[in-house]
Amino acid sequence: MTLYWQHTWPEEGPDFVLRREREGEDEHIGRIMLHRPVGANADYWMWTLTSRAGAVGINKPAFDMSGSLATQREAREALVAAWRKEEAFRIVAQQHPAFSTLAPYARDFIVNGQPPGAKWER
Repeated sequence: MTLYWQHTWPEEGPDFVLRREREGEDEHIGRIMLHRPVGANADYWMWTLTSRAGAVGINKPAFDMSGSLATQREAREALVAAWRKEEAFRIVAQQHPAFSTLAPYARDFIVNGQPPGAKWER
């Protein structure tokens, strides 16, 4: 599995998405962006895990799926760490007895990640 970063929008600014290479269309994992509050003394980097699986009947360990940090590096590291935990949950979920009772789209999401149809548009 290869993860890579790219700019979120065509006009390159401090806004990036983390993607995972996969057969077909790559999966959008999450996003980091620089936040500049009006009148604030400091900027900060916001991050969010956007490809998150949830399944009724399969308990998911609690972990941060978004946050804000002082530097871009910290935000990138936090997003990748959250992704690793998400991937670990997906592996466990596939072995859970309730997995076979999930709706087909839920099983597919756990196995393959965010579906290609879930795209961001501006």
